[in-house]
Amino acid sequence: MKKEKFLLVILTVLVVVFFAIFILNKVKEKKNAPVLQKFDDAYIAIIAPPMKKSIQNEHLAKNTSNNKIHEISFYKAKYKKIEYTIVHVKYHREVNLKSGTESIVNTFKDNNFIYKTMDNEIKGNKGILLEGTYELNGIKYAIKEQLIKKANIFWQIIVIFPYSEKNNAIAQNYINSIDIVI
Repeated sequence: MKKEKFLLVILTVLVVVFFAIFILNKVKEKKNAPVLQKFDDAYIAIIAPPMKKSIQNEHLAKNTSNNKIHEISFYKAKYKKIEYTIVHVKYHREVNLKSGTESIVNTFKDNNFIYKTMDNEIKGNKGILLEGTYELNGIKYAIKEQLIKKANIFWQIIVIFPYSEKNNAIAQNYINSIDIVI
């Protein structure tokens, strides 16, 4: 009888712990779920997990730009193994979209990077959509990057994810939610 009570107590404790962990994970997941966000200094609104400003990346980019950059903003988030990034740059002179595409292609070229690009427009601003896949440590990843230009202002909206149809749809929703607010 004592053994049965002891096992029942252990089982009850395990069930309570399991449900507590389950509920905490659901709360954390809901807290980090994609929401509409507006970044006034980057003149963009987008649906993404809560993004944080990356001051370190801003300083690094500005210090290596040879005084070409007037101002820059970086925002990042990671949610369910998907990495979200927004880069907003205001240059001293007009920018070239093709150079932004070339830099991302060069970043992934050593990882069997297969990609395609498509010219497009976002709210009347010239853009290029880059979509591609690459391998890293035997895992297939995908990237979607929307580059947008308005005179001397440049945006890169990037999402990198372990490739699956579900993640691809999530990434496409992120890209489709872009709203330039300038």
